[in-house]
Amino acid sequence: MNNTVNRAFNNSGVSPITPKAEQLGSKREFEEDDDIDSDEATPKNQKRAGRRKIKIEYIEDKSRRHITFSKRKAGIMKKAYELSTLTGTQVLLLVVSETGLVYTFTTPKLQPLVTQPEGKNLIQSCLNAPDPAQSKENTTASVSVSLNIPQFHGLSTNDLL
Repeated sequence: MNNTVNRAFNNSGVSPITPKAEQLGSKREFEEDDDIDSDEATPKNQKRAGRRKIKIEYIEDKSRRHITFSKRKAGIMKKAYELSTLTGTQVLLLVVSETGLVYTFTTPKLQPLVTQPEGKNLIQSCLNAPDPAQSKENTTASVSVSLNIPQFHGLSTNDLL
């Protein structure tokens, strides 16, 4: 399968995800981790006995947030590739950065949804939609709407292409 990652809907950033990409990030013990609590002092000559659990909360520091986004984006793209390869499923993943750049991962059958004007317009209209209020009632409604999108409900992937 030819899986691709597109950046901001242009083909200049297209790079295939290959099994070699699976090797990235395998040795993080020597890198500056995004999951280390800064208030804990660990001597530099000591090795840690594993990864630490982190609190899932908004990262205030912009540079640390950007680093975390980059690492986790690469991780989720790798997971999408693995899912499609191991199970033979069709995968479409959209990640929108804080700056508005759109990163996509698609399997070949779903590629037209991101490259054709209709697909781009659908994605753009979703991005331009107002953010729903954070009330419990609106959150529940938005989840049910996203699961039952009228124009796609009941359609197979062949119907979408």
